[in-house]
Amino acid sequence: MSNFVIKKIMYDIVGGPNRDVIFDAMKYAYDNLRIPIEFRIAKGYSASKDDPGSVAFLLKTQNIQIHTIQHEDGTGYNFNLKGFIDIAFTTGEYYTPCKFEAHYNAKTRKGTITVEKGLL
Repeated sequence: MSNFVIKKIMYDIVGGPNRDVIFDAMKYAYDNLRIPIEFRIAKGYSASKDDPGSVAFLLKTQNIQIHTIQHEDGTGYNFNLKGFIDIAFTTGEYYTPCKFEAHYNAKTRKGTITVEKGLL
């Protein structure tokens, strides 16, 4: 019997797609047509993230697939997203497929993303 543990890790989204790209990506998530979508996910910062001179260190991601979009409020820009993403957590590491949940503002292109990483 193996001990499989799910580790949830939260990161900041410091850039991402507009509202139309998010909806198109979900619309075609299970078709052969893939809509390229990218979230810029900060692994860490060179200084405090509130410091104007701070630089975000980004995680490498690929194969983002959105399968759920929920309006968070009445603005039309705040969304709760769910889907799948492949992430390279460290330099030289292979991409790890993960589930994700995100709170994302398509107007500011910022938010937070929580990924579920399986560990043996």
